[in-house]
Amino acid sequence: MRITGSDLLSKTILAAIQAEATRREAGTHSMTDPDCDDRDRLAILMAGTGQVAQELIYDGERLVPGSPEHRNRLAGRLVEIAAMAGAWAEYMEGGD
Repeated sequence: MRITGSDLLSKTILAAIQAEATRREAGTHSMTDPDCDDRDRLAILMAGTGQVAQELIYDGERLVPGSPEHRNRLAGRLVEIAAMAGAWAEYMEGGD
């Protein structure tokens, strides 16, 4: 089923992204930390992207591609990236 319009991101995914962003703000390497510069933020975001690549390339050999475990792990990594990118965008917009 193709999702379009205002339902492009489900409430479940949006809630997962918000929860991950909130969890990350409590830890180190916060995307909204004023002591981080954009190079630091890019490095954090690219590390997450590298983890997605690892899921697809290396873990894909160990896990059955398309299996529930593989899909869940990959989806989790993508939620992490979305949370990091969203927090960075929020920081750039001056949000709180």
